Amino acid sequence: MVSSLAVRQLPYPRSAKQLGGARIGEAWQEIMMALSPNIKERPNDPPGCYNPDNSNQTETTTNCGNWLAFPYFISFSLLCTFLIINLFVAVIMDNFDYLTRDWSILGPHHLDEFVRLWSEYDPDAKGRIKHLDVVTLLRKISPPLGFGKLCPQRTAFKRLVSMNMPLNSDGTVNFNATLFAVVRTQLQIKTTGVIDDCNTELRAIIKRVWKRTSSKQLDQVVPPPGDPNEITVGKFYATFLIQDYFKRNHAFRKRKEQAAAESTQTNQMTLQAGLRTLHEAGPELKRTISGNLDDLVTETTEPMHRRNHTLFGSVWTSIRMSRHKRDGHRSQNTPNTAKLNNYTKIL
Repeated sequence: MVSSLAVRQLPYPRSAKQLGGARIGEAWQEIMMALSPNIKERPNDPPGCYNPDNSNQTETTTNCGNWLAFPYFISFSLLCTFLIINLFVAVIMDNFDYLTRDWSILGPHHLDEFVRLWSEYDPDAKGRIKHLDVVTLLRKISPPLGFGKLCPQRTAFKRLVSMNMPLNSDGTVNFNATLFAVVRTQLQIKTTGVIDDCNTELRAIIKRVWKRTSSKQLDQVVPPPGDPNEITVGKFYATFLIQDYFKRNHAFRKRKEQAAAESTQTNQMTLQAGLRTLHEAGPELKRTISGNLDDLVTETTEPMHRRNHTLFGSVWTSIRMSRHKRDGHRSQNTPNTAKLNNYTKIL
């Protein structure tokens, strides 16, 4: 229980601390009753206070407390409760928005990333960087604001040609012009048609909507129609695309010529092989066309293992000699002897 006398004699720092406890709902009703002159609620502990005019600093129970304690603490409690509840709700909604945010849609949350990466190339905060660093900067930023790390070089150059930021005399580009060109290209704001006509229409819209925009800043983000020979970032990177196209076309023609030469050489070799085959098959084709099929029969050659002696060799010779000795006295003109001689010759 809070003593009314103890509450009334608190100094300012401790009073602020006591209000801090009451802000979160810690016994704020007792503090309110201790500061009020309501005796019926606390019959055994009447409100007491010290009279500053009394030099003895004795406690008195007269004219202590104030009826304003009731509306003060009630409004204070409601206000603090409302603020604390809104604080928790705001934290929850902020985290929910961060988790459910669609990063593929260009929005204000992409500006922080652009400013952070721009400061790496512009540490002195001059608001200008070299135009050669713009490609590296935009490739570090994820889409949709930037190009991304996987963006090919030719695609990045085409985007820079369409952005066409003004180029300063020292080869630098401004922060406002670069950011406006990136957003304008991504959202397709007056990008179709003749660029000078589109810039004139966009300047008129900006002047009508944002009337306080200075002419200097407007000329930075949307340059007016001027000298066609003026150098811009788009014209600078267009020369890179022309050179790249020339190199690719030259390489393509060279590869085409090499392929044609290799094809011609292959055809010549095939033709030579065909003529050689035709030459080898010439005699057979000639005989086939003429219809003389007798020439196609090849002459058979005798095998090298054929024997030049008689079938039975020396055996038949010995038999013949024995007969000759036995029939030595017979006439050579008999029919049997003539037949035998003829048969021997045949064998």
